[in-house]
Amino acid sequence: MSVVPRPGRIAVLGVLLALCAGGVALAAAPSLQSFLLRSNEQPGFTVIKHTRGTQPTAAAYAKWSGVSPADQKAYAEKLKKAGFVQAAGEQLEGKHGARQGFSLVVEFKTAKGAAALAKSLYKKAVSGQSGAKLKKFTVPGVSTAQGITATEKPVATANVYWTEGRCAFGSGLFLPHGSGLSSKQIALRVIAGVESQHRRTDGRCPAVASTFMD
Repeated sequence: MSVVPRPGRIAVLGVLLALCAGGVALAAAPSLQSFLLRSNEQPGFTVIKHTRGTQPTAAAYAKWSGVSPADQKAYAEKLKKAGFVQAAGEQLEGKHGARQGFSLVVEFKTAKGAAALAKSLYKKAVSGQSGAKLKKFTVPGVSTAQGITATEKPVATANVYWTEGRCAFGSGLFLPHGSGLSSKQIALRVIAGVESQHRRTDGRCPAVASTFMD
């Protein structure tokens, strides 16, 4: 299981705002939370609304992401050097709470910073499985996506990470043992969510810069 989705802390985006003054409207870019998964984009999983939030600093993200207290300061410094801007995340819930998932987006100053984080999170998702049967998967139409399923353990998991410009994305799920779903079926749920999310956000993050409109 990755460092992001774990029981009880699978953590962790708005509307277009307009401010009118003197006949001129300022259209703000959508909040980072608008790039998270919506309910049922990952089939069978709905957003737990009170878990959706934004981490405005590297220190806040380090704490939220589950890094041990002893390592949080160093991790936050690493993120700042990579150009961390902000992050947003949420938990997802399946039937009867037995199935859980997450959605994550982290914005950086450059695409290089986003790519570095996505690569790091994917590596942790692979290395943290402790003997599970692993299968890699990709997402059609999202060339940067790297996914991994882990089965034959007390829980089955699927995690996927990718980038869109200056943002690193992640999503995934875990199911209790005995769910009856194959590795492929588990991956397909996560893939469907990424595909829907990618279409909705037009593969961009942030989608638009702030501009003045007549």
